[in-house]
Amino acid sequence: FPIFDPRSKVVGFGGRIIGQGEPKYLNSPETILFSKSKNLYGLNFARETRKKEFILVEGYMDMISLYQGGFHNVVASLGTAFNQQHAMTLKKYAQEIILLYDSDEAGTNATLRAIPILVSNGFRVRVTQVPDGKDPDDYIRQNGSMEFAKLLVQAVHYISFEIACIQRKYNLKNPEHKVRFATEVADVLSKLDSEIERSVYTKEVSRITGVEENAIIGEIKKKVVKEENIFYEDAAKKRRQTTDQMNRFHIGAEKAVLEVQRNILYHCAAQLRVYEAIVKLIGKSDFTVEVYARVFETIGQLWKEHNNVFPAELVSYFTDSQEQKLVTEIFAIQLPTNNKEDLEKSLNEAISLLKRIKIDCAMTEADNVEEMMKLAQEKRSLDSLHITI
Repeated sequence: FPIFDPRSKVVGFGGRIIGQGEPKYLNSPETILFSKSKNLYGLNFARETRKKEFILVEGYMDMISLYQGGFHNVVASLGTAFNQQHAMTLKKYAQEIILLYDSDEAGTNATLRAIPILVSNGFRVRVTQVPDGKDPDDYIRQNGSMEFAKLLVQAVHYISFEIACIQRKYNLKNPEHKVRFATEVADVLSKLDSEIERSVYTKEVSRITGVEENAIIGEIKKKVVKEENIFYEDAAKKRRQTTDQMNRFHIGAEKAVLEVQRNILYHCAAQLRVYEAIVKLIGKSDFTVEVYARVFETIGQLWKEHNNVFPAELVSYFTDSQEQKLVTEIFAIQLPTNNKEDLEKSLNEAISLLKRIKIDCAMTEADNVEEMMKLAQEKRSLDSLHITI
């Protein structure tokens, strides 16, 4: 099977064994162009649909059979477990995912492992499975596209799927099993951000078990408090570590951060499209040097008023000799003209660094759990930051 990148260029090849044996899947060796931990099979076709909902399956044949059946918004992992890098790749093209792995034990476990990765990256996740332990490839070939479409319609919220998986482990006619089931589900519900979702699933668990809603709510609250305490202790520890890191940063890494800011300003002044992309992600407050913050603002003003930015004119906006020296240093070294992909990668890394520094500083000053959690979420979201020029 030829493996394409999102732009439909062949970057490797993959094979699936016919019959029994190991390994089941075998791909080309890892290269600069091809990484099975980042690439998704069929993504080049799925992105062309312009749909924001993708179907995620396990293997080449599943993807091909679904595509032939008329479901073009389908992608597959390349014979490896779904991971954070896969999720970050998908995030550029989709917002909702229908997980459709094999319905055997291995497929179910793979689904349960993929769910938190997708949820933590901001996807709305639903799950469906083919009946009788079959895989999607067999099912659609045997039953046709109409029957397969019904499976997609029947896809359930990932919480419903997790609850169903937990329920299969217990005999709810046994009082002890009933307690253990309700306790385990409470742990799952405690991780939900939405109170409405918690309420809906709490009622459902109460109906299934006969346990009073208030008792389940009480168990959820205990787990939420415990999680918050753990988070607070961890955050306090990280805050101390961050303070130490910031001290070391000011001693040993200040030059590197200043260079990163100069590079961002250089490219913003050189190309309007770069400035327009960057101004959507950062502002004056993201710069650690006050003069650089004003330079960034002035560059925007010059682009708006004159449709160009000349270094000498930019320097003239600053009257203090020391400030003029700092502005001149931005253009002292002509940076190489990178190709588009290299420039995007360089700017992504630079902007991410500035954002992390700003968040780390804010975390050292945060004085409550809610603020710490919000900052931690902002920091996690930087993993999916992507600038396109």
